[in-house]
Amino acid sequence: MSDIDEVFTKLGFGKMQFIILFSCFNLQIWMTNEQLGFGVVIAGASCEMRIHDRRLAWLMAASFAAQMVSCFLWGELADVYGRRRIIMISSIVANIVSILSACVPEFWGFLFLRSVGGFFIAASVVCLMTYLSEFTKISLRPRVLTIMSFSLGLSMIYVPCLAGFLLPLRMEPSSWRILLLCNQVPGIIGIIILIFLPESPKYYLSINNQEKAMQVMERICRMNKGKEVTLNSLGVESLTQPRLRQPSQKHGSCYETKVLLLNHAKIMWFFFIIFFSLSGLGFALPIWMLRVRVLTATFPDWDTICSHMDEVSPDSRGHLEVLLGIPAHSEPFLLPVSCSAT
Repeated sequence: MSDIDEVFTKLGFGKMQFIILFSCFNLQIWMTNEQLGFGVVIAGASCEMRIHDRRLAWLMAASFAAQMVSCFLWGELADVYGRRRIIMISSIVANIVSILSACVPEFWGFLFLRSVGGFFIAASVVCLMTYLSEFTKISLRPRVLTIMSFSLGLSMIYVPCLAGFLLPLRMEPSSWRILLLCNQVPGIIGIIILIFLPESPKYYLSINNQEKAMQVMERICRMNKGKEVTLNSLGVESLTQPRLRQPSQKHGSCYETKVLLLNHAKIMWFFFIIFFSLSGLGFALPIWMLRVRVLTATFPDWDTICSHMDEVSPDSRGHLEVLLGIPAHSEPFLLPVSCSAT
Protein backbone atom coordinates (compact mmCIF):
# COMPACT_ATOMS: atom_id res chain seq x y z
CA MET A 1 0.00 0.00 0.00
CA SER A 2 1.24 3.49 -0.87
CA ASP A 3 1.08 6.49 1.45
CA ILE A 4 -1.26 9.01 -0.18
CA ASP A 5 1.07 11.93 0.64
CA GLU A 6 3.93 10.13 -1.14
CA VAL A 7 1.65 9.61 -4.14
CA PHE A 8 0.84 13.34 -4.19
CA THR A 9 4.59 14.01 -4.18
CA LYS A 10 4.93 11.83 -7.29
CA LEU A 11 2.00 13.54 -9.02
CA GLY A 12 3.25 17.04 -8.18
CA PHE A 13 1.26 20.27 -8.29
CA GLY A 14 -0.39 20.13 -11.70
CA LYS A 15 -3.54 21.10 -13.58
CA MET A 16 -5.95 19.62 -11.05
CA GLN A 17 -4.40 21.50 -8.14
CA PHE A 18 -4.33 24.78 -10.08
CA ILE A 19 -8.05 24.45 -10.88
CA ILE A 20 -8.86 23.64 -7.25
CA LEU A 21 -6.75 26.59 -6.08
CA PHE A 22 -8.55 28.94 -8.48
CA SER A 23 -11.96 27.75 -7.29
CA CYS A 24 -11.03 28.03 -3.60
CA PHE A 25 -9.40 31.43 -4.18
CA ASN A 26 -12.63 32.81 -5.66
CA LEU A 27 -14.68 31.33 -2.82
CA GLN A 28 -12.34 32.90 -0.27
CA ILE A 29 -12.73 36.32 -1.94
CA TRP A 30 -16.50 35.89 -1.77
CA MET A 31 -16.39 34.91 1.92
CA THR A 32 -14.30 37.98 2.75
CA ASN A 33 -16.72 40.14 0.74
CA GLU A 34 -19.56 38.77 2.86
CA GLN A 35 -17.77 39.09 6.20
CA LEU A 36 -15.69 42.27 6.03
CA GLY A 37 -16.87 43.92 2.81
CA PHE A 38 -20.41 43.89 4.13
CA GLY A 39 -19.53 46.97 6.20
CA VAL A 40 -19.21 49.01 3.01
CA VAL A 41 -22.65 47.79 1.91
CA ILE A 42 -24.18 48.90 5.22
CA ALA A 43 -22.74 52.38 4.74
CA GLY A 44 -24.72 52.64 1.52
CA ALA A 45 -27.86 51.02 2.92
CA SER A 46 -28.03 53.03 6.16
CA CYS A 47 -30.45 55.69 4.90
CA GLU A 48 -32.81 53.48 2.90
CA MET A 49 -32.95 50.77 5.60
CA ARG A 50 -32.89 53.31 8.45
CA ILE A 51 -29.99 51.51 10.12
CA HIS A 52 -29.20 53.44 13.30
CA ASP A 53 -26.69 52.39 15.97
CA ARG A 54 -28.89 49.80 17.67
CA ARG A 55 -29.95 48.18 14.40
CA LEU A 56 -26.35 48.15 13.21
CA ALA A 57 -25.33 46.32 16.40
CA TRP A 58 -28.08 43.73 15.90
CA LEU A 59 -27.15 43.24 12.25
CA MET A 60 -23.45 42.61 12.86
CA ALA A 61 -23.93 40.57 16.05
CA ALA A 62 -26.53 38.28 14.48
CA SER A 63 -24.42 37.58 11.39
CA PHE A 64 -21.20 36.81 13.27
CA ALA A 65 -23.00 34.90 16.04
CA ALA A 66 -24.58 32.62 13.43
CA GLN A 67 -21.12 31.87 12.05
CA MET A 68 -19.67 31.13 15.47
CA VAL A 69 -22.53 28.84 16.50
CA SER A 70 -22.44 26.76 13.32
CA CYS A 71 -18.64 26.24 12.99
CA PHE A 72 -18.43 22.99 14.98
CA LEU A 73 -21.58 21.68 13.31
CA TRP A 74 -20.16 22.13 9.82
CA GLY A 75 -16.85 20.57 10.87
CA GLU A 76 -18.62 17.44 12.07
CA LEU A 77 -20.79 17.28 8.94
CA ALA A 78 -17.73 17.64 6.68
CA ASP A 79 -16.16 14.57 8.31
CA VAL A 80 -19.36 12.59 7.74
CA TYR A 81 -20.55 13.74 4.30
CA GLY A 82 -17.37 15.09 2.70
CA ARG A 83 -15.68 18.49 2.35
CA ARG A 84 -16.74 19.23 -1.23
CA ARG A 85 -20.39 18.37 -0.68
CA ILE A 86 -20.66 20.58 2.42
CA ILE A 87 -18.83 23.49 0.77
CA MET A 88 -20.94 23.30 -2.39
CA ILE A 89 -24.36 22.96 -0.70
CA SER A 90 -23.70 25.63 1.94
CA SER A 91 -22.14 28.05 -0.58
CA ILE A 92 -25.09 27.74 -2.96
CA VAL A 93 -27.56 28.39 -0.12
CA ALA A 94 -25.51 31.31 1.26
CA ASN A 95 -25.18 32.83 -2.20
CA ILE A 96 -28.93 32.58 -2.88
CA VAL A 97 -29.75 34.06 0.54
CA SER A 98 -27.36 36.98 -0.04
CA ILE A 99 -28.95 37.68 -3.44
CA LEU A 100 -32.41 37.61 -1.81
CA SER A 101 -31.21 39.99 0.91
CA ALA A 102 -30.31 42.51 -1.80
CA CYS A 103 -33.99 42.56 -2.81
CA VAL A 104 -35.56 42.91 0.65
CA PRO A 105 -37.28 46.30 1.16
CA GLU A 106 -37.24 46.48 4.99
CA PHE A 107 -34.73 46.00 7.81
CA TRP A 108 -36.04 42.98 9.74
CA GLY A 109 -36.23 40.77 6.66
CA PHE A 110 -32.73 41.97 5.78
CA LEU A 111 -31.53 41.06 9.30
CA PHE A 112 -33.07 37.57 9.08
CA LEU A 113 -31.55 36.77 5.68
CA ARG A 114 -28.10 38.05 6.67
CA SER A 115 -28.21 35.83 9.77
CA VAL A 116 -29.17 32.79 7.69
CA GLY A 117 -26.40 33.63 5.22
CA GLY A 118 -23.89 33.87 8.06
CA PHE A 119 -24.97 30.43 9.33
CA PHE A 120 -24.28 28.78 5.96
CA ILE A 121 -21.17 30.72 4.97
CA ALA A 122 -19.40 29.38 8.08
CA ALA A 123 -19.23 25.96 6.36
CA SER A 124 -16.90 27.32 3.68
CA VAL A 125 -14.84 29.11 6.33
CA VAL A 126 -14.33 25.80 8.16
CA CYS A 127 -13.85 23.42 5.22
CA LEU A 128 -12.25 25.38 2.38
CA MET A 129 -8.61 25.34 3.53
CA THR A 130 -8.92 21.67 4.51
CA TYR A 131 -10.27 20.75 1.08
CA LEU A 132 -7.45 22.58 -0.70
CA SER A 133 -4.67 21.26 1.55
CA GLU A 134 -5.82 17.65 1.10
CA PHE A 135 -5.00 17.89 -2.62
CA THR A 136 -1.57 19.47 -2.02
CA LYS A 137 1.67 17.69 -1.22
CA ILE A 138 3.13 18.45 2.19
CA SER A 139 6.17 20.43 0.97
CA LEU A 140 3.99 22.90 -0.97
CA ARG A 141 1.14 23.18 1.53
CA PRO A 142 2.43 26.29 3.42
CA ARG A 143 3.10 28.13 0.14
CA VAL A 144 -0.32 27.31 -1.31
CA LEU A 145 -2.16 28.36 1.84
CA THR A 146 -0.13 31.58 1.88
CA ILE A 147 -1.27 32.28 -1.68
CA MET A 148 -4.84 31.75 -0.48
CA SER A 149 -4.38 34.47 2.14
CA PHE A 150 -3.85 37.02 -0.65
CA SER A 151 -7.54 36.66 -1.45
CA LEU A 152 -8.36 38.65 1.71
CA GLY A 153 -6.34 41.62 0.50
CA LEU A 154 -7.79 41.31 -2.99
CA SER A 155 -11.30 41.37 -1.53
CA MET A 156 -10.45 44.50 0.47
CA ILE A 157 -9.46 46.15 -2.82
CA TYR A 158 -12.35 44.72 -4.86
CA VAL A 159 -15.20 45.90 -2.61
CA PRO A 160 -14.04 49.51 -1.94
CA CYS A 161 -13.24 50.07 -5.62
CA LEU A 162 -16.71 48.89 -6.62
CA ALA A 163 -18.24 50.95 -3.81
CA GLY A 164 -16.37 54.07 -4.89
CA PHE A 165 -17.84 53.68 -8.37
CA LEU A 166 -21.38 52.52 -7.48
CA LEU A 167 -22.41 54.23 -4.23
CA PRO A 168 -22.27 57.85 -5.53
CA LEU A 169 -24.62 56.92 -8.39
CA ARG A 170 -28.35 57.64 -8.22
CA MET A 171 -30.07 54.62 -9.70
CA GLU A 172 -32.89 52.14 -9.34
CA PRO A 173 -32.42 49.63 -7.81
CA SER A 174 -30.25 51.32 -5.20
CA SER A 175 -26.51 51.34 -5.74
CA TRP A 176 -25.82 49.45 -2.48
CA ARG A 177 -28.05 46.61 -3.72
CA ILE A 178 -26.03 46.43 -6.94
CA LEU A 179 -22.84 46.38 -4.84
CA LEU A 180 -24.17 43.51 -2.73
CA LEU A 181 -24.99 41.56 -5.90
CA CYS A 182 -21.52 42.25 -7.33
CA ASN A 183 -19.99 40.87 -4.14
CA GLN A 184 -21.53 37.48 -5.01
CA VAL A 185 -19.78 37.18 -8.39
CA PRO A 186 -16.54 35.51 -7.12
CA GLY A 187 -18.64 33.02 -5.16
CA ILE A 188 -20.70 32.12 -8.23
CA ILE A 189 -17.50 31.54 -10.23
CA GLY A 190 -16.03 29.37 -7.46
CA ILE A 191 -19.20 27.29 -7.10
CA ILE A 192 -19.48 26.64 -10.86
CA ILE A 193 -15.88 25.34 -10.95
CA LEU A 194 -16.39 23.31 -7.76
CA ILE A 195 -19.27 21.38 -9.37
CA PHE A 196 -16.78 19.70 -11.73
CA LEU A 197 -14.13 18.97 -9.08
CA PRO A 198 -13.78 15.68 -7.18
CA GLU A 199 -14.21 14.97 -3.49
CA SER A 200 -11.06 14.80 -1.36
CA PRO A 201 -9.41 11.34 -1.62
CA LYS A 202 -8.35 11.65 2.01
CA TYR A 203 -12.00 11.92 2.99
CA TYR A 204 -12.73 8.67 1.12
CA LEU A 205 -9.85 6.98 2.93
CA SER A 206 -11.17 8.24 6.27
CA ILE A 207 -14.46 6.40 5.61
CA ASN A 208 -12.61 3.31 4.27
CA ASN A 209 -13.76 3.78 0.66
CA GLN A 210 -10.61 2.66 -1.13
CA GLU A 211 -12.28 2.37 -4.54
CA LYS A 212 -13.43 5.99 -4.77
CA ALA A 213 -10.12 7.27 -3.38
CA MET A 214 -8.30 5.40 -6.16
CA GLN A 215 -10.70 6.82 -8.78
CA VAL A 216 -9.98 10.39 -7.64
CA MET A 217 -6.23 9.82 -7.57
CA GLU A 218 -6.39 8.22 -11.04
CA ARG A 219 -8.17 11.35 -12.34
CA ILE A 220 -5.52 13.60 -10.75
CA CYS A 221 -2.76 11.43 -12.22
CA ARG A 222 -4.13 11.66 -15.76
CA MET A 223 -4.66 15.45 -15.52
CA ASN A 224 -1.21 16.13 -14.10
CA LYS A 225 0.90 13.56 -15.95
CA GLY A 226 -1.03 12.92 -19.15
CA LYS A 227 -3.62 10.38 -20.27
CA GLU A 228 -1.04 7.67 -20.92
CA VAL A 229 0.19 7.69 -17.30
CA THR A 230 -1.73 5.65 -14.70
CA LEU A 231 -1.28 4.91 -11.02
CA ASN A 232 -0.29 1.34 -11.89
CA SER A 233 2.52 2.64 -14.10
CA LEU A 234 3.77 4.59 -11.08
CA GLY A 235 3.63 1.49 -8.89
CA VAL A 236 0.54 2.53 -6.91
CA GLU A 237 -1.97 -0.26 -6.39
CA SER A 238 -3.72 0.88 -3.20
CA LEU A 239 -3.65 3.84 -0.82
CA THR A 240 -3.26 4.34 2.89
CA GLN A 241 -3.32 7.33 5.22
CA PRO A 242 -1.11 6.40 8.19
CA ARG A 243 -1.31 9.82 9.86
CA LEU A 244 -5.10 9.75 10.09
CA ARG A 245 -6.28 9.96 13.70
CA GLN A 246 -9.33 7.90 14.44
CA PRO A 247 -11.89 9.46 16.81
CA SER A 248 -11.54 8.26 20.37
CA GLN A 249 -14.34 5.86 21.31
CA LYS A 250 -13.63 6.35 25.01
CA HIS A 251 -13.48 10.16 25.18
CA GLY A 252 -15.68 11.22 22.26
CA SER A 253 -15.11 13.00 18.93
CA CYS A 254 -14.04 16.33 20.49
CA TYR A 255 -11.33 14.82 22.69
CA GLU A 256 -8.46 15.89 20.41
CA THR A 257 -9.75 19.48 20.39
CA LYS A 258 -9.87 19.54 24.19
CA VAL A 259 -6.32 18.17 24.43
CA LEU A 260 -5.09 20.81 21.94
CA LEU A 261 -6.67 23.63 23.96
CA LEU A 262 -5.24 22.38 27.26
CA ASN A 263 -1.74 21.26 26.22
CA HIS A 264 -1.03 24.28 24.01
CA ALA A 265 -2.93 26.93 25.93
CA LYS A 266 -0.35 29.71 25.32
CA ILE A 267 -0.42 29.22 21.55
CA MET A 268 -4.20 29.04 21.58
CA TRP A 269 -4.42 32.31 23.54
CA PHE A 270 -2.04 33.95 21.07
CA PHE A 271 -4.24 32.97 18.12
CA PHE A 272 -7.34 33.93 20.09
CA ILE A 273 -6.00 37.47 20.61
CA ILE A 274 -5.16 37.78 16.90
CA PHE A 275 -8.58 36.48 15.86
CA PHE A 276 -10.30 38.71 18.42
CA SER A 277 -8.46 41.77 17.06
CA LEU A 278 -9.29 40.96 13.43
CA SER A 279 -12.92 40.25 14.30
CA GLY A 280 -13.03 43.52 16.22
CA LEU A 281 -11.92 45.33 13.08
CA GLY A 282 -14.62 43.47 11.17
CA PHE A 283 -17.22 44.70 13.66
CA ALA A 284 -15.83 48.24 13.77
CA LEU A 285 -15.53 48.76 10.00
CA PRO A 286 -19.28 49.16 9.38
CA ILE A 287 -19.54 51.65 12.25
CA TRP A 288 -16.59 53.68 10.95
CA MET A 289 -17.99 53.67 7.41
CA LEU A 290 -21.38 54.77 8.70
CA ARG A 291 -19.83 57.56 10.78
CA VAL A 292 -17.77 58.82 7.83
CA ARG A 293 -20.83 58.81 5.58
CA VAL A 294 -22.92 60.71 8.15
CA LEU A 295 -20.18 63.27 8.84
CA THR A 296 -19.52 63.96 5.17
CA ALA A 297 -23.24 64.44 4.61
CA THR A 298 -23.60 66.69 7.67
CA PHE A 299 -20.54 68.86 6.97
CA PRO A 300 -20.34 69.27 3.20
CA ASP A 301 -18.25 72.46 3.30
CA TRP A 302 -14.49 72.66 3.67
CA ASP A 303 -12.46 75.42 5.21
CA THR A 304 -8.77 76.23 5.53
CA ILE A 305 -6.85 76.17 8.77
CA CYS A 306 -5.56 79.68 8.02
CA SER A 307 -9.09 81.12 8.07
CA HIS A 308 -9.58 79.63 11.52
CA MET A 309 -6.24 80.99 12.71
CA ASP A 310 -7.27 84.50 11.60
CA GLU A 311 -10.05 84.40 14.19
CA VAL A 312 -7.68 83.84 17.13
CA SER A 313 -5.29 86.34 18.71
CA PRO A 314 -1.88 86.97 17.08
CA ASP A 315 -0.05 85.40 20.04
CA SER A 316 -2.17 82.26 19.89
CA ARG A 317 -1.77 82.11 16.11
CA GLY A 318 2.01 82.29 16.36
CA HIS A 319 1.99 79.55 18.96
CA LEU A 320 -0.15 77.32 16.70
CA GLU A 321 2.18 77.94 13.74
CA VAL A 322 5.15 76.82 15.81
CA LEU A 323 3.33 73.70 17.03
CA LEU A 324 2.10 72.76 13.54
CA GLY A 325 5.40 73.64 11.84
CA ILE A 326 3.75 75.99 9.34
CA PRO A 327 6.15 78.38 7.53
CA ALA A 328 5.35 82.07 7.71
CA HIS A 329 4.34 82.38 4.01
CA SER A 330 3.00 78.90 3.32
CA GLU A 331 0.02 78.13 1.13
CA PRO A 332 -3.23 77.42 2.99
CA PHE A 333 -4.34 73.79 3.17
CA LEU A 334 -7.80 72.35 3.61
CA LEU A 335 -9.18 71.21 6.93
CA PRO A 336 -12.39 69.14 6.97
CA VAL A 337 -14.33 71.45 9.27
CA SER A 338 -17.64 73.05 8.39
CA CYS A 339 -17.63 76.81 8.12
CA SER A 340 -21.00 76.91 9.84
CA ALA A 341 -19.51 75.10 12.85
CA THR A 342 -17.03 77.89 13.62
